[in-house]
Amino acid sequence: SKIPRQVLLVLDKKDGGNVYALDGRCFHAGAPLELSDIEDIGGRSCLRCPMHSYRIDIKTGEHILGGANDKKKHGIKKVKSRGMCQRTH
Repeated sequence: SKIPRQVLLVLDKKDGGNVYALDGRCFHAGAPLELSDIEDIGGRSCLRCPMHSYRIDIKTGEHILGGANDKKKHGIKKVKSRGMCQRTH
């Protein structure tokens, strides 16, 4: 059966208290993003998916690579985007 679409609202205190809306399930495997942590990756506020640690820019929906975890695992030194993956509203 199909999971109904959920919209997640995220308050970004770092960005003047702006609120951003994204689909509530991760684009990769459908994990519930309301269980995500918010991390700063190269000056971007990102949700870290609780299932596979994908990082999603809350403003743009871009899949972000970089930060300490990716540097250790994949040798990625700079923060970069893999393109818009998560639907924003």
